[in-house]
Amino acid sequence: MDAKDIYEKYNLQTEGHGVIFHYIGSVFKRQGNMDKACEYYQMQIDYGTKNNMPKIVAEGMYLGTLCLETDEEMLRNDLKVLAIYQDLGEERMSAMMYHNVALGYQSLNMLDSAYYYFNLSIDYERKTGAKSSLSLGLSNLATLLLEMKKFGEAKSLLIEAESLAKQTQVKKFLQLSMIYEAYYKLYYEQGNYKDAVDYLLLKYTYADSAMDQEHQDAIQEMEIAYQTEKNEAEIAKLELSNKQEQ
Repeated sequence: MDAKDIYEKYNLQTEGHGVIFHYIGSVFKRQGNMDKACEYYQMQIDYGTKNNMPKIVAEGMYLGTLCLETDEEMLRNDLKVLAIYQDLGEERMSAMMYHNVALGYQSLNMLDSAYYYFNLSIDYERKTGAKSSLSLGLSNLATLLLEMKKFGEAKSLLIEAESLAKQTQVKKFLQLSMIYEAYYKLYYEQGNYKDAVDYLLLKYTYADSAMDQEHQDAIQEMEIAYQTEKNEAEIAKLELSNKQEQ
């Protein structure tokens, strides 16, 4: 009997049960079965709603964004998730949602709103000193500025983003690939085709490295999910034992 079965059989209403839906859904996602993944993310939302656990609801909604069909639906969903995390005082998660909301506005060509939310996210990351998250935010804001034809500002952000990405091991190759793609777009737009080609080659070099790293990360995530399921099962058994003794 696994953790999910124990929670359901003995009606143990804890946040741990809600998180189990998350892990199961993510395993299906990794396997490419998005229908089943979305089913479990919705189960997490329903469980959190039923048991008045807004953090569980927010996490399920965040994960379930990929299950929505249009950019408009995704943005509305992200704004709802942001509001929940703000009500809970979850600054770290709110900052992450600022970034996601910015991407949503950018996809809808609402560039001023995207600019506003990117800066909210970046301000938080600067305060915490999270180099990987800050690098990602800066590179995405730089890409937005390229769309707005603000090439000087974009280049300054890319220089900072590249420096930070080289100092971290968290998705380093992927971030550098994205940064070099932005450099390519910058120089191409400015008519500097020699540098544009150089950065395009760098982009593909780091993209290949990122793909290898992603494969390793997928294996590690599966191992973490398995260990987490085992740990949750043990916790559920202890909770059941305590409930029976009462």
